[in-house]
Amino acid sequence: SYMFKWKFARNKSQLAKEFEMIKFDISKFNLSGETIGDISSNIQKFEDECLDEDKKEKKIREKLSGLIGKQQGILINLFGEKSEISEDNIPYWDEEIKELEVYKDRAKNIKYDEKIVLKLKKEKESYEDRLDYLDGMMTNFQKDLEKIERKSNDILQSEEDYLYCKTSVDLKAVSDKLQKFINENESNRDSVLKVMGIFKEIEIEEKEKISKLFGKESPISKYFNEITNGLYEEVLFNQKISEIEVKRKDGAVLEAEKLSGGTYDQLYLSIRLSLGEKLLKGKKGFFIMDDPFIKADPDRLQRQIQTLKKISESGWQILYFSAKGEVKNVLKKEIKDGSINYIEIKSIFI
Repeated sequence: SYMFKWKFARNKSQLAKEFEMIKFDISKFNLSGETIGDISSNIQKFEDECLDEDKKEKKIREKLSGLIGKQQGILINLFGEKSEISEDNIPYWDEEIKELEVYKDRAKNIKYDEKIVLKLKKEKESYEDRLDYLDGMMTNFQKDLEKIERKSNDILQSEEDYLYCKTSVDLKAVSDKLQKFINENESNRDSVLKVMGIFKEIEIEEKEKISKLFGKESPISKYFNEITNGLYEEVLFNQKISEIEVKRKDGAVLEAEKLSGGTYDQLYLSIRLSLGEKLLKGKKGFFIMDDPFIKADPDRLQRQIQTLKKISESGWQILYFSAKGEVKNVLKKEIKDGSINYIEIKSIFI
């Protein structure tokens, strides 16, 4: 019928237009075809080609990803990383590489070897561990030096000449000072022990005579009590063990060998003074003394000097040699008024 023909013509016209539009669209992809079959066949070929290209691109991306991962691994191994995000590490790695650019021509003939790098890193870590160990030892050594410095100054009690112990050179100087101190104390102790040895020899022959030199009313006890400011009230001679003993004001009796170095010196001085009087049978003589109170603190020094002044006033002459400034300070008044003859000897060493 007429209506059917009209609809058929209209649909055919529309299909022709759509077919032309399809031809135009596929021409953008360099595809053509005069029939729907040709166009379908060409589109299928295009899709196949696109799939092949996509596969190739995917392989390239995977290869690039592997290369990037490998390079990132090398950078992380060499420089570490500042962030878990790779992109954030790139500026940091750029700076690290720029700092190394000055060395790019230093080893042209050396090829990078990961094994050598790992070996060198292990050696570096070993040296760093060794350095940490040595730092720890140095810290402990410094603490030991501080202890030595503190204890040495406590022993020597020298306010004018404080000893510092910061280096091995200081340690040698402190050692020399302490050795000198020990030698002086041992010398004084030896002197006292020699005197005590003499007493022991005399005791064998005349114990009773020796005993008369000691006791509460003896000159030795008198001098020792005065020098120690009453701390010790009596010097005794124990005939049973042939030893000199001292009695404190609290009643405690101590062996002379157990006294401190300073108290030993005081006892030695008391014995010297008493023996001097005894040997000269009441006549006055003189004493030569070479820094007998070098270990005395200011209070003890004051009392010992006062004792010597009393002995001097009683007619004894005393030649007193000292390099201790405190002695001059104690005798400042007597030096000024001329009651003692003060002579300062200049050092002959340059």
